[in-house]
Amino acid sequence: MNLHQQAYSTTINPDPAYSGPDPSNIQVSQVTYREPDLKLSFAPTFGLGAGIGIDFTIRLKIVPFIQYSYVSYFLKSSGLINDNFKNNIKKLSTQNVTVGVRYNLFKGISK
Repeated sequence: MNLHQQAYSTTINPDPAYSGPDPSNIQVSQVTYREPDLKLSFAPTFGLGAGIGIDFTIRLKIVPFIQYSYVSYFLKSSGLINDNFKNNIKKLSTQNVTVGVRYNLFKGISK
C-alpha cells in the first residue's frame, strides 16, 4: 500500500471559557494543528474486501462493465501506518468504482 498525505493545518476556535493547561489559566482563543507532508512508499497491511460488478454484453467481443469494491484494512498489522497516523481513530478503508470496456480477443468454445 502506498500512502501520501500532503502537509496541511487545521485551526480550531475553542469555547471562550477554555483556558490552557497552565495553572495561570491563560485564555486560549485559537488552536492550530499542523500535519507534515508524509509519503509512505510501502506499508504492508492486510485487509478484507468484497465487491460486485455488472457486465453489459453488446457484442461477443465488446463488453462494457462497472464494478464496485470495498476493502477494510486491519491496521494493527502495520506499525508504520499506526506510527505516522496516531490521531486516526478509525480503520483505513478504500472504496473503488471501476468503469471500463473489456475487449475479448478470442471466441468462447461452443460444445
